[in-house]
Amino acid sequence: MEIELFANLDKEKTKNDVNELLSQYRRLLRVAGTRYEPKVTTTYSLEMNSQTNLIRIPQDTALIMQDEALQTLIDIHSAFNTLNPEERKLIYDKYLRKNRLSDYMIYPKYGWSEATFYRNLKETLVKFAEAFRHGKLLVFSKMSDN
Repeated sequence: MEIELFANLDKEKTKNDVNELLSQYRRLLRVAGTRYEPKVTTTYSLEMNSQTNLIRIPQDTALIMQDEALQTLIDIHSAFNTLNPEERKLIYDKYLRKNRLSDYMIYPKYGWSEATFYRNLKETLVKFAEAFRHGKLLVFSKMSDN
């Protein structure tokens, strides 16, 4: 039985919003001024490298962008770390690697068919959305008045 809270969850739109956010990961690293990759542990947990170097630009707008990018990265890492190791590995391979892999390179790595890959990716992205900023990326369809 599905909890009524999630009865109108639009998984497709939620997946698209998470995809859009995670596709910007490398850009966020650059805007935040991080010079080093986050440390990836053997269980695919992310930790900000202690050598992260923030470059402060004396323009208010640049500082705001830099701070927002850094906070978004922290929130991405936090949501990412709530997932199980296989889900983290999937998101890492699809979005966070320095040299991103195409989908056609990823699903054979897991021994999945293409359909299984996309089904598992969708479910993983929805789980990520639930954890990111306490569900901020979740998209709900409007309830009908029937």
